[in-house]
Amino acid sequence: MRRKVVYFKLHKCKLCCKTKQSEVSRESLLAELKYDITPENAPRFAADVAVVVEANEGVTLDYSPRSLETIDRIIGGFHVEGVNVEDVAATVFGFGCYVGEVFVRNAGAKWRAASQDEIDNVFGVPLVLQLGRDVTVNAIGKVIKRLENGDEENLPYFYRAFAKRNRGSA
Repeated sequence: MRRKVVYFKLHKCKLCCKTKQSEVSRESLLAELKYDITPENAPRFAADVAVVVEANEGVTLDYSPRSLETIDRIIGGFHVEGVNVEDVAATVFGFGCYVGEVFVRNAGAKWRAASQDEIDNVFGVPLVLQLGRDVTVNAIGKVIKRLENGDEENLPYFYRAFAKRNRGSA
């Protein structure tokens, strides 16, 4: 099976990379994601994040809304360190899939592929969640914002706001 190749910059972080800083050029390099970027594979990306977080942080992620506190703390740490999204794109994508899986398992959301128009003009990412009939959740985009903007983009609050909104529309 052919894997989709996506352009990302290699980075050095204890969560997913063993590359030494001196081995990384400033130019964009190829990094292969383990799976194609499809709605069916989002849970696999999330599961990989859970394994790495347990190995590196000693925390078992259980896909509960409360587990988003751990994800928020990790991404917040990247923000404080001044990590750029471009430098950890694959990692951020995986964390976004984990956040999305919390919506799937606890709020009844379903993964879907974003259309090219949605990617270009609305979401900026290839996978989003459908929550109910009228609500679309961009979990990957929210993790990107958390990294870029810091505490104001709180992930547990994001979940609570959308889950409550969905309950209110039922």
